[in-house]
Amino acid sequence: MKLTPNIRQKMRAYSIWALILSLALFLLPEFYFAYVGAELASPYLVGRLALFMGVFGIVGWFID
Repeated sequence: MKLTPNIRQKMRAYSIWALILSLALFLLPEFYFAYVGAELASPYLVGRLALFMGVFGIVGWFID
């Protein structure tokens, strides 16, 4: 019995969204700082979250 019958398809779909979210996490605070002049959140926190999402997205593509 499998918990999720099509885990590979779901991981690939999640990895695409993780890559899109990591790009947004990298770019949105920079745009916010450019227009408003204040930091939205800690750069270390945002960078680590974006890095985690990027690594998750890349690993998801290698699951076959």
